[in-house]
Amino acid sequence: MIMGLFNKKKSINPLTAKEAENAIRILQESSEILQNTTNPDVFFSRIKVFHKAINTLDVLSKEVPLTVNPEEMQTAFEKDKQEMIYDFIIRAYNKIWEEANQMKTEQGKKRKFQKFFDDIEPYTPYMDERNQRYLIYKRGNSV
Repeated sequence: MIMGLFNKKKSINPLTAKEAENAIRILQESSEILQNTTNPDVFFSRIKVFHKAINTLDVLSKEVPLTVNPEEMQTAFEKDKQEMIYDFIIRAYNKIWEEANQMKTEQGKKRKFQKFFDDIEPYTPYMDERNQRYLIYKRGNSV
């Protein structure tokens, strides 16, 4: 998705080119993290980092020839964001479920799930209604 965004054929300021390359690197790293992390703080902070990198590319696109339009990239990201959040909830919950099943006591399992829900709670305003309902459903089905 991210590779091939930078068109180096046109002569540009080396510092501007470096800044664009850095923004692209951040987008690549953030994309990987968003697809793999199970930590709510990391996931939602990387959404912000991803937005910032797209905004940086948007500003630089006036000086740096890009193979994609940052505004279109932002629109696509916004369109897919809730699905990414849904996938994150599934991935993170499954990890917690596996860890909780390794615990010996019901109390330990309950604490494990409670910590997960406490950790993700501050991010519910970033979720659409479907994701909020899904999180409530998962809470009701844990231990």
